[in-house]
Amino acid sequence: MLSVWGCNRRLRRFTTEGLDLATSVVARSPHMMQLVGYWSWKDDSSLIDPLDIRAALQRCERELIEALRLPCGLTGVEEKYLDVMAIYDGPSQKTDLADRLYQNMQ
Repeated sequence: MLSVWGCNRRLRRFTTEGLDLATSVVARSPHMMQLVGYWSWKDDSSLIDPLDIRAALQRCERELIEALRLPCGLTGVEEKYLDVMAIYDGPSQKTDLADRLYQNMQ
């Protein structure tokens, strides 16, 4: 179990399972680590467990995507193209992406 002091001087502890999940989802990204820590810390419980981490993940991923998009000044079409690319693991051919983009627009 890992104990962490918060900025409000309250001690929180990660359960072993919560810490394992948190470290696996941050993927060595300092920004994602901050987001997961912040959003999983929000309730009054003294333990951060996998439920807290899972509850925080959707918000963390959305905020991370927004943080990456805003500085780039992408057009709507470019954002949709990146959204389609992000859904699939590994490399994609442009023709496959165009087909997926077309399917998402119908």
